[in-house]
Amino acid sequence: MFHVAIDLVLGAAVAAPLLAAAAAGHLAHSRGSKVQELEIDHRRIFALTGEMLFELALDGKVRRAADAVANELGLEPETMIGETLADRVHPDDRGILLATLNPLERVEGIRTFDARIQSARGDWRALHWRAEIDRAAEAIHVTARPPSEPGERQHQLGAFDLAFAAAPIGMAVVGVDGAVRRVNHRLCELLGHTEREVVGTQLDSHVHAEDLASQREQIARLVARELAAVSLELRVRHADGHEVPSVFAVSLVRDDAGTPLEYVVQIQDTSERQALRERVRYEAEHDALTGLLNRRTFAAMLTHHVASARRYHREGALVVIDIDRLADVNEAHGTHIGDQVLEMVARTLSERLRETDLIARLDGDEFGVILAELDETAARRITTEIVRTISETPVEIIGSPSVAVRVSAGLALFSDEPQTAEQLFADADVALAEAKEDPGGPRSQVFDRGSAVRRRERNSRRTWAEKLRHGLERDAFLLDAQPIIELATGLPVQYELLLRMRDDDGGIIRPNAFMHVAERYGLMRAIDEWVVRRAIALGRARIEHGRPVTLAVNLSGESVTDPAFLPLVVAELIDHPEVGEHLVFEITERTAVDDLEQAKRLIARLGEFGCRFALDDFGAGASSLSYLKNLPVDYVKLDGAFTRGLPHDAADREIVGAVVQVARGLGRQIVAECVEDQEILDAIRSFGIELAQGLHVGRPERASELLAIDGVVMDPASA
Repeated sequence: MFHVAIDLVLGAAVAAPLLAAAAAGHLAHSRGSKVQELEIDHRRIFALTGEMLFELALDGKVRRAADAVANELGLEPETMIGETLADRVHPDDRGILLATLNPLERVEGIRTFDARIQSARGDWRALHWRAEIDRAAEAIHVTARPPSEPGERQHQLGAFDLAFAAAPIGMAVVGVDGAVRRVNHRLCELLGHTEREVVGTQLDSHVHAEDLASQREQIARLVARELAAVSLELRVRHADGHEVPSVFAVSLVRDDAGTPLEYVVQIQDTSERQALRERVRYEAEHDALTGLLNRRTFAAMLTHHVASARRYHREGALVVIDIDRLADVNEAHGTHIGDQVLEMVARTLSERLRETDLIARLDGDEFGVILAELDETAARRITTEIVRTISETPVEIIGSPSVAVRVSAGLALFSDEPQTAEQLFADADVALAEAKEDPGGPRSQVFDRGSAVRRRERNSRRTWAEKLRHGLERDAFLLDAQPIIELATGLPVQYELLLRMRDDDGGIIRPNAFMHVAERYGLMRAIDEWVVRRAIALGRARIEHGRPVTLAVNLSGESVTDPAFLPLVVAELIDHPEVGEHLVFEITERTAVDDLEQAKRLIARLGEFGCRFALDDFGAGASSLSYLKNLPVDYVKLDGAFTRGLPHDAADREIVGAVVQVARGLGRQIVAECVEDQEILDAIRSFGIELAQGLHVGRPERASELLAIDGVVMDPASA
């Protein structure tokens, strides 16, 4: 443990070096005899000191107490361990203790205060306290002694003045009349005024008018002893008129009779924290590439619009717009061109629609629009115009022909009839499927329940959900494999398995055409089970031929967070334990967000079989470093949004550099995704990234053929 310099009977000049040496020893040695030696040193210090010395956890509970506590207070140190120190302090002084110790979690420095503590005999002992935080040990070290002699007290007051002036947060001493008596330099900076301009003013005059009521109510409760201290978030007003979000903490100083004398106010600028909070909230609600709302936020807003339409007898429409054959654009030109297509569609929607309309990117190539308070005629007209405008806006490619973009749209109308967001999405999907069947060009279609039923009866056409269920029943899925290359050797070390589906005519359907439907109808777990079984079968076949290969399998959020999924995978691995060490399961940050604890349980349980894990699309979600810290994954797959910008974007280079440093420090290997050209490959090499995946280093091929041995096709479907 790290210890602070505290006045001991041994003398400060002796105690400080002892404690500093203990701290240095702990940082330098973390195991074996050194730890035992340090513990002995700590016990000696706590035994030899004549002062009442306490070591507290950050929650105020006693971890250790010096032997002198028994001599001075009659309290056995062992019995105090686990107690909250504040519970021993006089109720009238408890607020001073809490107000003094709590800021230690945020601000460095030594704090002093006076408070009474109850002895074993029941009497109250007035003591002078001195405290300092130890961030390395996550502890607060406190020493207590009888009140100082006049000369020493004057020295302490001088130390307080110095600490007050140099504090890194705003501080003020305020009279009970609310007038500011003293301020430090940091508070003057925060308010944009000089000290002369602030002293003498009412503290209330610097607080935002909308926050005054809560501030006054809290301070009134503090005076009435209903609160030990005040801490709340409010806005203070800067001289130039802008608002500064702050944490406002107040402690009350009383005389011996308990009469309020003055307030000690701390104001900490939380602008950066607030900005980070807003950024995290924005990233959680918006698509990273287009800046539009994401699916989760859009679905919640659709539910609100449907409820409002029913309550107020209004009309509206849900429009689902799909980019046709975007996967072909990605394969032919690279995903950076596909991203330009997505950005063009997003831009067109934003420019053509009203400010009151809501737009979202629902999935890879799918967008959603809520047209509020429009009838069917108006909704049809607007959707037709959007589809035509997008089809007339090609994406230019330097040195190549431009890319023509075709979209289809499905509309589902809502009104005051009972409906749900899920029903509207399903109806829009049916209409979208009908629109896609038009061979004449891009078009839109409005869902008509009677027409849809008749079409299904006449043409035996299934909805996408029905197709997926039927596909699972008749084993209509298949797997492609894309190599992950070790840059040092240029050889594949893993193959990521990519799901595909056969249509009724034998064509291949890519997952971006059906995954959103599978998610919406709760089919992802069944699909993931199919993929896991095929991966294990394929891995087992390679092992039996003496040529094992590592296969990476994507897991959906539905499967990771479903407690019933894990036992199914465990059962497969119990039957085939030899495959475990050749499997890598990929989960995304957004999957982890849904249920972090369940994700950790899945990783731990499958890790018992030797399975490894990758955090996929790293950087695309919120709080990335938090999940990297908390999830025991083996690989970090850097999202293509960063790798594609490496050659030319300084911000992307800074972010990637930081991620590489953190990942290495945590013992994770990095996979750069979307490596689509030599320029990107050279860039990731310069960062020392170990593994790469993308069209430039390896295209997806049919897994059974790519992983064939000596001409023998490894067909997992037949296993």
